[in-house]
Amino acid sequence: MLLLSSCSSGGQKATLSESNLSLSQSQIAAKLQASLDSVSGVHVKGVLAAYNAITSVFDQMPIDMQFNKDGSGSGILTLEDGVRLPVIEFSGTVYFQMTAQYLQAQLSPIGAYSTVTPTVKKLYTRYTNEWASSISGVGELLYRFVGADFSFAGMEARFVPPDVAGYAYEGSSASGARKSARYRLAYVKSLLPSTLVTLPASGSALPMQASMSASFGESLTFTWDKPTVVTPPPAASIVAIPNNFGEVVLPPDAASSSPASA
Repeated sequence: MLLLSSCSSGGQKATLSESNLSLSQSQIAAKLQASLDSVSGVHVKGVLAAYNAITSVFDQMPIDMQFNKDGSGSGILTLEDGVRLPVIEFSGTVYFQMTAQYLQAQLSPIGAYSTVTPTVKKLYTRYTNEWASSISGVGELLYRFVGADFSFAGMEARFVPPDVAGYAYEGSSASGARKSARYRLAYVKSLLPSTLVTLPASGSALPMQASMSASFGESLTFTWDKPTVVTPPPAASIVAIPNNFGEVVLPPDAASSSPASA
């Protein structure tokens, strides 16, 4: 049997074929790191507690995302108003698709603007199903809402130092023939609550589930090492939409176009 091992900064070796029950802090930290080093992608599904840099609070956001170790990713995130937003991550840039559902939510009385001018409505119509990048404008605003942990590296950082300050073994459980180990992770940043992580009882220590306290509402499931090929949106469909839609000046060809709806 091939044993995969890794050394942590403290010299602790982790052998991925051994038991994951009742490990010391240094042992589980090394094994988690070795396990994460051995994979190239993760599919994450559930509710993410993402730090909102705009409001300085954590928002609960349903996600169904594939993150690859090369920095690419794709999937769906659901905003607080129930709007589903397709997302593509590629070469350090995150792209958000301006779906009709998202744009309509912004036009509603409880959306971004309670008073919508014909010019703004034409703008929204023009950009339906186009992609806004995280570099500027609306795309940047959405990226700030999502948080910097919206990536493979961000998911990995949830389980290992330097972000994790300590591990506490909380026993094992069984579901049918599958046995699992549970560890509670404490974080360096005091504003973060601890996270309860479920791992296989033996073998690779790749997290299967992770949940924070009820007040944060985070609960995620993970499927590892099934990377997918991600391509960026077509260049012609990537648009720059300013944050302040009310001050937008439409391109000449848009001024004469008719909105899809009144």
